[in-house]
Amino acid sequence: MSVFNKIAGSYKLGSNTPITAGVEDLIYIYNSSEFIEVYDINNPLVITGLFPINGANLYKFTGTNNSFNTVSKLAKSSVGPRFTEEIDFNIANVSTDIKTLIMQMGYGRVKAIAVNNYKSGDSAIELFGAINGLIVTDSERNAADETVEGGYKIKLTNPDKIREPYPPRAIGLTTLPVTATVPLAGSATSATMAPVFSSLTPNAGSGSLAAVPYFVKIVSVDALGTTVGSNELTATATLNGTLTAVWLAANGAVSYRVYIGTVTNTQTSYFTTSSLSFTITAPAGTGGSVPGSSTATPTTAIPGTVAASVVASGALANGTYYAKVTAVDLFGETIGSTEVNATTSGTNNSVQITWASTVGAVKFRVYIGTAAGAESFYYETTALSFTYTGVTIPASYQNTLARLNAIAA
Repeated sequence: MSVFNKIAGSYKLGSNTPITAGVEDLIYIYNSSEFIEVYDINNPLVITGLFPINGANLYKFTGTNNSFNTVSKLAKSSVGPRFTEEIDFNIANVSTDIKTLIMQMGYGRVKAIAVNNYKSGDSAIELFGAINGLIVTDSERNAADETVEGGYKIKLTNPDKIREPYPPRAIGLTTLPVTATVPLAGSATSATMAPVFSSLTPNAGSGSLAAVPYFVKIVSVDALGTTVGSNELTATATLNGTLTAVWLAANGAVSYRVYIGTVTNTQTSYFTTSSLSFTITAPAGTGGSVPGSSTATPTTAIPGTVAASVVASGALANGTYYAKVTAVDLFGETIGSTEVNATTSGTNNSVQITWASTVGAVKFRVYIGTAAGAESFYYETTALSFTYTGVTIPASYQNTLARLNAIAA
């Protein structure tokens, strides 16, 4: 039996296309425990960052202009000023998904980002329930109400007698697109990395090594496989001595393999450890060679099956657009995927890029450019596709809505 204590599922009503000022209202709803808000250090009324925890969802609803009302009312209390925050909005839909979300919202606290478009070029983008959250206090359906096409009218407000210490917070998130180039092999920081091999020291006695030079590399191992080898170090062992290898921790590694051989770059066996050092006492361990770039399998793979195609509508000039996709995980970003391109013409003035799911990725970056190998900016998304339309987001919206749409995608 399901316990409805928070919104669940991936349902959202709306699109990833930036809105036009004065045409639509937007509201983004999320579970109060599933996002981290970062505040401006100089102004606690401004939120500068919004980060989902463990792939949490923003739930996006759209409506026609002035489709909902927001209220922030100051009331004095024994502990100082407190604000009652309310949002009334219309859901012009009666699907099973909508009904399920309404029921789930009734059991848990949520926060809501309201985007009111009062008139062209003017807007308010605010977070309601930032501290104590909001609950559904009213849900009414009137099939005869033409304004919502028989859908639901919902009211979100603070829990009884629990008010907010601040008025609704203004939102000003990171601008997208972001100017950047695709990470190369030397600058990617994603997933499980090969360790940095620090030292290899010979020790007398207690082993069975020959008095010859040994060549050693370290490999990181994670839940899915192994990385390529580290830098190689060499040392000459004493007769019947040992070698102690020491390396730096690698993000994502659950264990390490210490590969050994008597010829440079030709290790023939390895030993396994979960520590950051290992003393080699014997000349041979488990048979095997250091994985190369074609056989290593680190946690987060580069996105594959990338494709580009032109689609109708959009504002791109006729021409060829190039794209690469990277995966981003908890440790950083992979190198770019295979480059793809598509040429716009006529009324087909958008480019859609798609790719396959990548284990370990929490989001993706779609790099775009107008010349091969020269992608110069990216958009972020958690979906497996992105449509580049070239639509210019109005200045009053671009910082926040592009970022919110990327999180909700």
